[in-house]
Amino acid sequence: MMQASSFSLTVQDIVDATQGTLIRGRMNKTISGVSVDTRALKAGDLFVPLAGCQFGGCHFLAQAVASGAGAFLTERAAAKNNISFSVEDVAGIEVDDTLTALGDIARHWRSQFNIPMIAITGSMGKTATREMIAAICGQEKSILKTERNFDDRVDIPLTLLRLRKGIDLGILEMQTDTPGEVEILSRLINPDVGIITNIGAAYPEGFGTIDELREEKWRLFEVMDQGGTAIFNLDNPGIRILAEWWRGDKITCSLSSAADITASDICRVESSRTSFRIHLGGKSFPVVLPVLGRHNVRNALLAVSAARALGYSPEMIVETLNTIRPFEDKLKIVTLNNGTRLIQDSHAAMPLSGGDTLRVMAELSGHRKRIVFLNDMLELGEKAAYFHEDFGRKLAWSGVHVLFLRGEFSQITAQAAMEEGMDREMIFFVNEPQEAMPVIRDVAGKDDWILLKGFRDMNLNELLPAV
Repeated sequence: MMQASSFSLTVQDIVDATQGTLIRGRMNKTISGVSVDTRALKAGDLFVPLAGCQFGGCHFLAQAVASGAGAFLTERAAAKNNISFSVEDVAGIEVDDTLTALGDIARHWRSQFNIPMIAITGSMGKTATREMIAAICGQEKSILKTERNFDDRVDIPLTLLRLRKGIDLGILEMQTDTPGEVEILSRLINPDVGIITNIGAAYPEGFGTIDELREEKWRLFEVMDQGGTAIFNLDNPGIRILAEWWRGDKITCSLSSAADITASDICRVESSRTSFRIHLGGKSFPVVLPVLGRHNVRNALLAVSAARALGYSPEMIVETLNTIRPFEDKLKIVTLNNGTRLIQDSHAAMPLSGGDTLRVMAELSGHRKRIVFLNDMLELGEKAAYFHEDFGRKLAWSGVHVLFLRGEFSQITAQAAMEEGMDREMIFFVNEPQEAMPVIRDVAGKDDWILLKGFRDMNLNELLPAV
């Protein structure tokens, strides 16, 4: 099977892949790249307007051609007067839907490469798992992976279009907001290893029930069609059900149950590392991770499971796991000049991530005071009130001393926290960070712990002087 050293498709290839219609130009014209943004477009690229031609996306076609585009897609619903150019050697291809066509092109390009692919989905932990897999496998392989949170129907195709000769492994994470997306993305990736990190109690608004979300995640394994290897986190009840459904090769992992790969003796080392023993292949090994929390130990087990599915030995996996550098995590801990610890949890949505953060805070803070700033958790759909009430109870159970709340559901959270014993005098409602400054000056002491949960817009330059 051909493995290209650079991107190169003909207009004919694109027409065939998209089932499109050539409306101008030559079938034998070569395309050297694909762009969805005229600002990043290079000469010879295929321009794919994703705004929807009938809603204005095709107005960028003239700009793309002026920037050197060698070809463009347009939707059949587009007005024909939007695609008249003076440049002659530009190919135009008409398709039903440009977003679908982008995926079709990426699928065709991916088919040129006979390399293993790992697909990761789940409510949280995808990025950490991806980075650990990349750290383990990157010792021997050249890796293509999704960057940051580029994991949707635009970014996955663009990532696959970066495949080149010399790349040995792909590690791609997928998100889903609406039913059907996991299947669409999985068919583009054509994975050999599939991972669902977890299925949280909260779910995107596009899903009516947790069962619907579980069915959506299951589509990853359905696309694999009993081929390849499925990785199952048995600590998650929803995933345990999927493990029972699967009839192909699988690897299971758990922090608390019998599984193929397990962990024990989990404890914090210093202020930012976690140690544990990993059990796999009939052996036991010590591991130290450069991140905090049991949830990251679970992510490590998923990464180790993927490496095992690819044939890596336990000894090689553990040796590499013990040498990985700190990676970007959505849980940040900063020590201020007076010894106060500031935890920033940038997860705006999932209560599952918040629960992990509260556990980390409780483990690390000891007898010191715990102060929490909580913004509304987003994208929880019709059950948002329930999840904010539940999180209020968890705040009280975690021994939070002072609570600052902001958002539509703040009263619900506060009421639940008070019902579980939290002092009403220690709960405050704020709109701006400066409103908290007088209270912070009064209650925060040296070596106390402060958590910012979901406050992406919190101006720390205003808050920190008070601390």
